[in-house]
Amino acid sequence: MGKIKSAAVGLIMAAAAAGLTATSAHALLLEQDLVSSSGDGLVIRDTVNNLEWLDVTQTVGMSANAALAAYAGLGFSLATEANIGQLFTAAGIPDWTPPSNGYGPTAANVPGVYLLLTLMNHTEAAFGGNRWVHGYYDDFGDPSTVRVARFTDQLVGPPSLNAPVAAANIDSNGLWSVTGTHSAIGSFLVRSVQIPEPGILALFGPGLVGLGLARRKRAP
Repeated sequence: MGKIKSAAVGLIMAAAAAGLTATSAHALLLEQDLVSSSGDGLVIRDTVNNLEWLDVTQTVGMSANAALAAYAGLGFSLATEANIGQLFTAAGIPDWTPPSNGYGPTAANVPGVYLLLTLMNHTEAAFGGNRWVHGYYDDFGDPSTVRVARFTDQLVGPPSLNAPVAAANIDSNGLWSVTGTHSAIGSFLVRSVQIPEPGILALFGPGLVGLGLARRKRAP
């Protein structure tokens, strides 16, 4: 009976956690470990879209092909343009631009961009003192090329804009070789995760609890 009780309690706790996730879905990105229980914090779980993102800083300086070769065995693939949009939206970045070469820095982007920079443990200042994350993504065009998405904090705005600004951008105009490298560019690698539906957990939880109570009543 101890096993049944443990299973029931575990399922109820999981259901409660899933319910909490559902109620605070917007911008709910959680830091996870790539190596279980290691504390490395190298994965960002997007609980809105059931995706896990590898910290881009882990692949900086590597070509897109080299990054895939290193992490495909862990289920990661090169993110698509749609995936990048999902990440920016889940982070609460309202003004990320569709494919273009413009950066569109706004004050409204600051909380979301800072969130992603913090989750990716990106503290190195570059390009005039701003923190940048650049990563390759799959354009599903020529298999020999990729494109670059990026986000950055405190991008210099018009003189009249005194508040900090930040930008997020998907660039469809620049093509990069899948074998090329850049000292400031990594790869946006993503994998899908299966999260049980709260409704399913809610059904199984009470059922197992009831089974445990029935066994207790029948016990001599």
